[in-house]
Amino acid sequence: MASLFTIPNEILNEITIHLDHLAVSRLLVTCRALSSRLAPTMLYHAASPKQGRHALHWAAERGHRPLLQQLLPLFPVDLPGNDDMTALQLAVRASHDPLVLEYLLVHGANPNHVDRLGRTALIHACEATTKNWVVAHQAFRSPRGTVASAEATVRLLITHGADPTAEDSCPLMSAMMNRVLNIGRVMLDTGCEPNQTRPNGIPIIVWAVYGGHVDWVELFLEYGADVNSKSSDGTCLLMLAAGLGLLDIVKSLLAHGADLGCVSNDGDTLLIHAMSSQRSEVAGYLASVDGVDLTSWGRAGRAPIHLAVRLLCIPVLMVLIERGYPLNDVDRYGYTALRSADSMRCVSVVRILLAAGATGETSFSEEELYPPACFSAMVLMLRKRWRRVVDRVVRGKKV
Repeated sequence: MASLFTIPNEILNEITIHLDHLAVSRLLVTCRALSSRLAPTMLYHAASPKQGRHALHWAAERGHRPLLQQLLPLFPVDLPGNDDMTALQLAVRASHDPLVLEYLLVHGANPNHVDRLGRTALIHACEATTKNWVVAHQAFRSPRGTVASAEATVRLLITHGADPTAEDSCPLMSAMMNRVLNIGRVMLDTGCEPNQTRPNGIPIIVWAVYGGHVDWVELFLEYGADVNSKSSDGTCLLMLAAGLGLLDIVKSLLAHGADLGCVSNDGDTLLIHAMSSQRSEVAGYLASVDGVDLTSWGRAGRAPIHLAVRLLCIPVLMVLIERGYPLNDVDRYGYTALRSADSMRCVSVVRILLAAGATGETSFSEEELYPPACFSAMVLMLRKRWRRVVDRVVRGKKV
């Protein structure tokens, strides 16, 4: 290999004419020093695709600027390769020195080129950050070892014409799905619409709620997204978060002025919907918020207190009792809250209702409702004895 460096370029050109193109391409991609001094004729022969891999794409993926400078005058800068990916997309995916990316952009690389999988350079920037492409491909770093940050790459692409508002590819959606909040903030800073919708018409903030991304929900709301946006079936964000049990998102939406009077497609109020979805923690929090409807009945013909008893939603039951909710009202089946708890044989709920002032007969005996003091003392003594046994076993002592 050392003797090749002493051969003039004119002789190298004559040699490459008679050599196999794949052999020359192997020389090109294995020796940077040789590839940086090859004449254009040799480069042209050596750049023939090797297993569908063009030398231009190889140089872009490895951040080889000297080779790019010699190849770009010979080939189109947006020459498609595997999966229709261009040299710019490969360089972005490898997270190389910004000078390599800028060199390709200055020489006419299209930042909005869409590959076979529908990804643009902005989407590749989001995916490369998530997959830690640089760490997984240490050999692909640029010669100086410098790596572009995700924010710098996105800003550079947008400065040279990349469209962060494209609905077909939706780079903002890709940033959210890959959980790169800093890139999403850069896109919103450069004019991306926080109320952007997908091709199916669903606002992107709805997808953030579906995914449980509270940081993205707060980011969209910070940049002016509609806090009362609705999904494809007309469900508002607050109703959606309550049904999914996302308490942090519920609190964030309420802090930004979400409508407490929203109703579901079935006509249920916010509190009824949260309890019907078996979200006790969210329902208990909503019941304590001023302005939440505590009186409207659900589609099952039960008031909130009856539903709280039926679903054993103790947090809501305690808040309703504290707020003075009438305990002896009957539902459309003629059941009071106490009778419902009694029919379910739930003695703890019966005790709570009786202590709060509910009236009516129960099937529990006095001993079941109010155990004797000696019984309670015996239970307490057994619990203490069991704790001592566990402690001795753990310490290796004989009981």
